[in-house]
Amino acid sequence: MARMTDAFYVPDGDDFVATVHTRGPWSPKHQHGGPPSALLARAIEAQAPGFVVARITVDFLLPVPIDRLGVRVDILRAGAKVQRLVARLLHGERAVAHAIAALVRPAAVAIASPSNDAPLPPPDTGRPFQFPFFNDPVSYHAAMETRLVRGVWGSGRAAAWMRQAPAARRRHRDVTARACAGRRRLRQRRQRRHRARPRHRDQRRSLREHASAAAG
Repeated sequence: MARMTDAFYVPDGDDFVATVHTRGPWSPKHQHGGPPSALLARAIEAQAPGFVVARITVDFLLPVPIDRLGVRVDILRAGAKVQRLVARLLHGERAVAHAIAALVRPAAVAIASPSNDAPLPPPDTGRPFQFPFFNDPVSYHAAMETRLVRGVWGSGRAAAWMRQAPAARRRHRDVTARACAGRRRLRQRRQRRHRARPRHRDQRRSLREHASAAAG
């Protein structure tokens, strides 16, 4: 695995300058969907202290260039227990992506376990893995640490843990931002194109969505 030497973004005033580590596999000039999603999630959470994200949806309106970006957050609904925010990712004055989030104030409630799948082995039991479809050695995949804990890539169902490479962590990241940045478990389908999807979902759909985002 390539050694990570820089962050995804470098803050510059109110803007963020993307590094090559945000590069996706579809174009050398455009970003993978994970880092922009994390940037939007970070901005939303910073706008609503005391609340947690219950749902967030990120839409890519155009390919996100590896360039200087701005983030603007607007309140759609302000409440004592529930808030709804939209964060826009701007390249110049043009919105290239936006995230809409519902946030709630934490409260003590009884929650039943939603998982019907067998627990995954812990990350430290997995073997290091890198996705084979990136064209440039320094791209998003090089900024991520991936450990395959179940199955084999390209030969059926599989699962992996992903997180930002340790050397890239400049500060503690909350759960939502890490998840948006790419911490996910993957499934695979035999005899299909190498397409990844978060958690135990069909890989085909996720890469189709990312490819559509990169194509605009």
